Amino acid sequence: MTSIAIYDPRRLKEEDFLAGFIARDDLVDFLLAQLRLTAVDGEARHRLFLGQRGMGKTSLLRRLEIGTRTDPDLAAALLPLTFREEQYNIRSLDRFWRNCGEALAEWLEASGDVASAERLDSEMCSAAWDEPDGAAEAFLARAAETGRRPVLLLDNLDLILDALPPEQHWQLRRILQAQGGPIVYGAAAQAPRQSGDPQAAFYEFFKLSLLEPLTAAELMRCLQRLAEARGDAGKPVVEVLVRSPERLQVLHRLTGGNPRILALLYQLLERAESDTVFSDLEGLLDQMTPLYKARVEELRTELQRSMLDAIALHWDPITSHDLAETTRVEITTVSSQLAKLKQIGLIEEVPTSGARAGYQLIERFFNVWYLMRHGTRRTRQKMRWLTEFLRSFYSQDDLLELRDRLLRQMPSGEWGELYTEALDAALAGRPAAPATWKEALVAAFSQLERLAHEHLAVLTQVERLAREQIARDPKEAVYWALLGSILMLDPRRAVDAEKAFREATTLDPLLVVGWHGLSFILSQRFDRYSEAAAALRRALILDPTSARTWVYLGYILADHLRSPEEAEEAYCRAKSLDPKRTLDINASLVWLHLSVGRIDEARELRGDISDISREHLSLIDAGFELANDNFGTAATLLADALDSNAGAAGFSRSLELLRLLRLFERHGYGERLIDWFGASHHADRFAPVYSAFVAYIHGANHLLDVNPEVRDAATGIYNWLASDRAIAEPSAPPKPRRRGRAAKRAGR
Repeated sequence: MTSIAIYDPRRLKEEDFLAGFIARDDLVDFLLAQLRLTAVDGEARHRLFLGQRGMGKTSLLRRLEIGTRTDPDLAAALLPLTFREEQYNIRSLDRFWRNCGEALAEWLEASGDVASAERLDSEMCSAAWDEPDGAAEAFLARAAETGRRPVLLLDNLDLILDALPPEQHWQLRRILQAQGGPIVYGAAAQAPRQSGDPQAAFYEFFKLSLLEPLTAAELMRCLQRLAEARGDAGKPVVEVLVRSPERLQVLHRLTGGNPRILALLYQLLERAESDTVFSDLEGLLDQMTPLYKARVEELRTELQRSMLDAIALHWDPITSHDLAETTRVEITTVSSQLAKLKQIGLIEEVPTSGARAGYQLIERFFNVWYLMRHGTRRTRQKMRWLTEFLRSFYSQDDLLELRDRLLRQMPSGEWGELYTEALDAALAGRPAAPATWKEALVAAFSQLERLAHEHLAVLTQVERLAREQIARDPKEAVYWALLGSILMLDPRRAVDAEKAFREATTLDPLLVVGWHGLSFILSQRFDRYSEAAAALRRALILDPTSARTWVYLGYILADHLRSPEEAEEAYCRAKSLDPKRTLDINASLVWLHLSVGRIDEARELRGDISDISREHLSLIDAGFELANDNFGTAATLLADALDSNAGAAGFSRSLELLRLLRLFERHGYGERLIDWFGASHHADRFAPVYSAFVAYIHGANHLLDVNPEVRDAATGIYNWLASDRAIAEPSAPPKPRRRGRAAKRAGR
């Protein structure tokens, strides 16, 4: 069974390490390919991998060592040398080259050449290794005897370079630039100081690569692969992936996609010690306490700790001016302390909606931990509310509804029957047992459905199946539609999903599922609602009896395209086709009439929807009160809905809530509602909704003033609210003018 390492991947057996290295395979493949392009005596391409603590820097270096050593071509040309994580003994170049010599001796011994290793050990005791030039010459000579070019895999490279005397930087650079000289692949939590100094030896010397946090989809895939590698022990994790993917989506949002925390999360889920997302969070926080507490205690002065405390407890980005007021410290002193905290990689400078830059903790889970450990009772309650809000925001309780919609879209015949069988098995919690490749695709599609909207633990496997069938029969439209359905679940691959659906509809313009998929990707990923409506109209030409399609068309026309007459017609067509949907459709018609001021028509339908939930009725009645300019009553009804038993779980992404927020703005009550949110507990309890509404009233740039944990959900809500404006604000707010200059982030 595969072992798991949290802090030191070097302690694992090689096979266990490789089985658990699941997060950056694509990067490793690229880097090994780059090494293959490096000739034995050609110009070296030196690289530096930047990433905060826990981003997998040490693991990446070990994986590169294994890849270089086990690849026949690379092993014949290159000499991968590894070092301890922190080389605190380096204060001059002679010590650096001596460490390289010791790494070479270890390589020789591991390769079976014990005699050469012992000879090198003896030589390093000689006086030649006590001065920089002699040590460098001796090391390079011994490395040349292997017939291979050294690759120095150096962790914490910034500490090494910063510890060397400045005059020795140029000596080291000359050796690294020499023909056939050593290749450096280093890692660091931040760039070396001299890398940003045009007069320094290593200015723009390294090719910088930023180790990005894992995306939600990558997190799911990593957990799935690790669970499979762990065999029976991993079954509890698989169960969570299938049954409660929203737990992982929320934890991804709160932990920032840190691979180290991923390993901790995996262990927590495998032990099955918790069964809710908040208990998951508390378990992770408990495991991180020793590390984070030590990080606070590492700060040299009480003033630095005071700065950290104020930044972390503020949670949202805070300006230096506000920080000075909070801590009652002179602004000049605050500025110098911020510079020091930035230098040690603890905080970062970020844009805000104003002229001044903001500051926040770089490692977001550190901020969450600080809030929970050092915050007030209300601060901890805000975190609990946000956790519950995000759980609902990312949940997929509408699986049965999704099943009905997709079944209507699938072609008839054997494919549809097999799909139904596999989907029924998934809904019942039973694994499907496919007997043919087509059944395998169908079963995979059902799993994909169950993990829809970024909850995709089986993405790679299902995509491979789809692409295999496309390779066999590239003219079969349904395979392209299946591929598009897979790709659309990962927002980063929306462009490829659109291409797949367009290929499907080009190959078979009569394939309804292709038009449905295209409409989804256009509306949900690109906010291109006019094109989405056109795709739905094509689907309705092919199948005009689909009430669900008419409803979705009505929704787009009413909520995003401001076409009330066409929306009303679509809703009425749906009612005539499926009377069972009359209640929900009438509710949508009430909102449609309220949005355009047809109050009498809305009131006529109000009596026909008394059977819908009390919370939704409260929101609708609030809309009627706004039509009568009764802000106070409308706000009371809104509070009743938000404070109902459904609470955050019922209204995190409620269409009725978003429609009502638009009505507050259209009736001129935007500022007043913002004040109401702030004066009540609802700004804290529904932080993403509140932040989105502030941005809706004051501009998208105000999303920059919100902490990243809230901002992601708030941005999605804001985009919905602003989608029907004649001139929509950009979904990605432009970078504002501000004082100071944000730290340059390296890109891969």
